[in-house]
Amino acid sequence: NWFAKGCRAYGGLIGKRPIIGALPFIPMLATITLTLRNMPFWDGEGLLDLSPLEMQWCDSSGKLFKDLQKYFEYKDKDWDEAETAFILIVADDNENVATATTLEHLLNAVKLYNSITVEQDGFTFDAMDLCARGIFPDNPNESQQVDSPCSIIGPTTCFAEHAETLPAKWKELDANPPANWSYMQYSTRPKFRGATDAEILNEISKGCFGYNAMNGRYPRHFYVGKMEEDVNKNPVYADWEPEFGNPGMQAPLYTKVNAIRLIATVEPPGGVAYRLSQANPEKADIQTVRKAVKKHAKKVSNLLNLNYVKRYTEGNDCKSSELNTPEVGQLDPDCELPQVIMGGMPIYFGDAAVEDFSNPNYLIMILTGIASFLYAGSVTASASRPFESRIVVAFTGLQLISASLILALTIMLSGGMLLSGILVGSVPMVQMGLGADDMYVLIAAFSSMGEEYIRNSDNTELMAEIFAKAGPGVVLTSVCNALSFLCGVFIPLPGLSQICLALLLCVICNLVFLSSTFMAVLGNEANRIRANKPEMLPILSSMQKKAIVAGTASKQEGEIGAKEKWFAFFENTWVPMLSKPALKFGGPLMAVILLALALVSIFEIMALGWFPPDFFPDTSAMKAGINLIFNYFQMFPVQMFIDNVDVAANQKDLIELWAALASTKFTALFPAPNWLTMFYMFLGMFGGMGFEYNSTHSLAEACPLYDSAHGGWNHSYWAPYGIASSDPETFWNCFHWMTDLPDAKDAVENGMSWHPAYMWKDLGTQQWVYDESLEYRPATWHFFYFITANTKTDDDILEMIVDMDDVLDQWPDLKPYIFNCSPFPNYWRAFVGLDMRLWLLIGIAAASVCIVAAVLLGSVKAGIIGMLVAMMIVIDVWGITSAMKPYL
Repeated sequence: NWFAKGCRAYGGLIGKRPIIGALPFIPMLATITLTLRNMPFWDGEGLLDLSPLEMQWCDSSGKLFKDLQKYFEYKDKDWDEAETAFILIVADDNENVATATTLEHLLNAVKLYNSITVEQDGFTFDAMDLCARGIFPDNPNESQQVDSPCSIIGPTTCFAEHAETLPAKWKELDANPPANWSYMQYSTRPKFRGATDAEILNEISKGCFGYNAMNGRYPRHFYVGKMEEDVNKNPVYADWEPEFGNPGMQAPLYTKVNAIRLIATVEPPGGVAYRLSQANPEKADIQTVRKAVKKHAKKVSNLLNLNYVKRYTEGNDCKSSELNTPEVGQLDPDCELPQVIMGGMPIYFGDAAVEDFSNPNYLIMILTGIASFLYAGSVTASASRPFESRIVVAFTGLQLISASLILALTIMLSGGMLLSGILVGSVPMVQMGLGADDMYVLIAAFSSMGEEYIRNSDNTELMAEIFAKAGPGVVLTSVCNALSFLCGVFIPLPGLSQICLALLLCVICNLVFLSSTFMAVLGNEANRIRANKPEMLPILSSMQKKAIVAGTASKQEGEIGAKEKWFAFFENTWVPMLSKPALKFGGPLMAVILLALALVSIFEIMALGWFPPDFFPDTSAMKAGINLIFNYFQMFPVQMFIDNVDVAANQKDLIELWAALASTKFTALFPAPNWLTMFYMFLGMFGGMGFEYNSTHSLAEACPLYDSAHGGWNHSYWAPYGIASSDPETFWNCFHWMTDLPDAKDAVENGMSWHPAYMWKDLGTQQWVYDESLEYRPATWHFFYFITANTKTDDDILEMIVDMDDVLDQWPDLKPYIFNCSPFPNYWRAFVGLDMRLWLLIGIAAASVCIVAAVLLGSVKAGIIGMLVAMMIVIDVWGITSAMKPYL
């Protein structure tokens, strides 16, 4: 038909004008030049996309993507995340781990954490420099400085032994407190050493206090996972317990705990620099602190995972234990926990995941390339038959496929796109398979012409015959692949869409290079055969010369090689066997059965969602810890962000919306109240203490609380004494009085540790909104905390997202300005409705394949058959991977 005739004419043109094969290198050089000229690595940046994974893998067409853009625009890491916080987990599927031995392990981990130091820019930063212990500036007079304890959330804080981890001066004060000591003593708490498991379970069932009574008890489920409870036994619990909704409730007694975690946090860089500014001003440079915090994160993670991760057997023999280093070995209580795994991880794993995810395993990529060349050599090389050997042609083709990859990626880079780590790690592998497939088809077509025909025809005739024979298949498969990847470009997940775009460009570049440059290479190969020359490969060349001189270079008449034997097998054995009645009807029946099983696997076994450990390579120090925390714990913070809402005028509605979001089946209240409630508490407390607002007004006069009787609102827990002024100017002026940090020097010299800004920051109800003058930024972006709870499956998480959306529907005026941010709603929201869009795109791709095949092959029947076979392959592979996922 016209398609085959067109391929024949094009092949003849390449044979007559082989210079056409050089044309693809022109755009390649142009895009490389643009890339080198415009790329950010000249400014010290790389080519990889280090944007947050949420942005790379959420629906770019939805509200979430726009909300995340705002989130990262407002986000201030200097005052926000404790990047070097870690979680240490002890877990056992069968046995109770709330034991004295486990607590000893956790206590030793805290001691290890306290011993870690890092060097940065000539300065040494220790745990007391970096950990979260309040941001009141350290006193330059060491005799007057008392370091408060580092923030630790975990079961060890329930017991007196935790005092062993306290700073020296604090430990003395804890043991012998002065009369005005307002902090909770560890020395008066029960001891776990010598206690029974039942006594330990009874204590941690109540929740554990830190050193500051104002923070109350930490919620039990923050550090306990996969537990059994006796609902008939309730330890007195007079503080905050989000899983039961209100203060003053009683919680069931734990009878068995299968997982325990210990959480340690460090101060964000802004807080560290502020705290160090008086006692160690030379270390308080924010750039230096940022680097130290990041370096500390990696060191903590690596030590806890590589040196403190242990796997035990029933015989209590340590396996793969690396606990003999000077830093860790002395802290190791012998192997006493059968079948227990310990692992560490940063709380905020997003940045670490991006770094690990954006660093492809280049060794595997190199080995893949080597394997491709070795395979090409093994199937195309021949020392005794040089005129049948195609190893140089194959090697050149693989280099052209690599050139296609370079051209495709530089087109993306020159357009201003950065490459994600998964793209760099996966696309070259797929590209090698796509390109090599077509390359081998063209080589096979060339070889099938036979040596005699090659010698007796010119390149115009030869290339016309080769492309008439192989061209339709190469072009058709390339066009179908391109259409499929083009559909994938419209998947609304930027990370996946970018991969499809890269593969689309690879397919196009492959077709261009193979149909032009590689055809010219085949023409040159024909010239070599006609000139009776060996291939230009040093080792092989000398052996081929001997065969040419000996006159044995050509295949002898009647000689049957391996290739002919394979062809004979398929022609004489395989195809006749498939034509037998049993297989003629049994084969399609088996295909239908496999298709049905695949569909069952997709709809019954496959779960929409993601598994966070999959974001980390097996070599990552954090993978084990991430795996443990998501397997055993379901309590994670969610931030209800509020954007451009008149908070002063909507205080009641915002609090009620927050309480409703925190009261669904899979959510709960955060241990600390929302920041508005804290604001009211601070106004009442400091106003009642007679603090001045300015020279003419007291705080109580300038910033009164309004209850229901005075045009305000009351709630027994969230606003017991009323709410603040509804006038925005008054509201925010009072808010700034509370929250703007004092000058560090004045704070130390005047003993201003009482200042509400320090308590406000340390309670963590509202963070990362300071500017360089230490004032809160213009109040347009805020958040309330609540937590996820009991989300044990992907379906639970999707149901949680739907429930939260239903709650937001009840506040239509606020809904457009509210965004619930957390790894769960952020990542899983992409899967809500995604399956239907994927099926739609697959259907469009299949229809496109059908139409293209029908047009190019001149047969509607061929198009339909090709579409059905392609769809069956896709569904079968999808079903197999769904069925295998639980075992991978």
